[in-house]
Amino acid sequence: GTQVGTPVTLASQSTSTSTATSSAISAKAVGFYCFFSVYSGDSVYSTSSDTNSAPECFSVVKVSSTTSTQSSLTGTANPVSSSGTVTDTGTVTGSAGVAPTGTLTFYDCFSTTASPTTCSASTGSQVGSPINLTSQSTSSATATSSAISATAAGFYCFFSVYSGDANYTSSSDVNSAPECFSTVATAATAATTATKKTSTAAASKTAPAATPAPATPVAGATAVHTGKNFAGSKPYELLVLALGMLLLGLGVRTRRRYQS
Repeated sequence: GTQVGTPVTLASQSTSTSTATSSAISAKAVGFYCFFSVYSGDSVYSTSSDTNSAPECFSVVKVSSTTSTQSSLTGTANPVSSSGTVTDTGTVTGSAGVAPTGTLTFYDCFSTTASPTTCSASTGSQVGSPINLTSQSTSSATATSSAISATAAGFYCFFSVYSGDANYTSSSDVNSAPECFSTVATAATAATTATKKTSTAAASKTAPAATPAPATPVAGATAVHTGKNFAGSKPYELLVLALGMLLLGLGVRTRRRYQS
């Protein structure tokens, strides 16, 4: 064995007995412990040691732990957002006088129809890797999960399992109330969608062709023969023009005759 402190002087209790108490030892580790003592003897009594181990021995077992968790998002009808990330924080508590160590492993369950209140390690999906506990006091420690995406409308639940350590047994959370939440599509999202559809429908309609304004007649425009009429002139105007040209031609011919 390992000597406990220094030898302790006996204190007389009667004319036939004396006692002594050892220094204290730490028995925080799980296991089996036994004491053993040796009497030095004196001028009257010879040396001796204890021979009965029954009152000398004891064992230390792991203390039960409790695990509770809290989701960063709780309640129902939470609006869905494009950055809908949620985490879960677990707290492990024990009464052994030391903070629990080890890891917490997180799981999440999802359903579009009903809250998965029976989420467990076998029915859920593991969230990242196990997270090491961080001591908060002499009796508790915490760990926070990796973030999950909660951008889809539906029901979500977390579940966590504590690994246990040299002093504490393994445990898991048993209260689903702070673990579960639900999300719904927001009214703003629906309105935006409706607006887009209306805009698309309006854009798809063909705009009526604009009626061209009537052309304004240009004074002195050159007549163009279309096979039926002269564009830009009225019939009687054309007749006058033709007679004028005919008379002009006759006048030129008569003048040439006289000159010749």
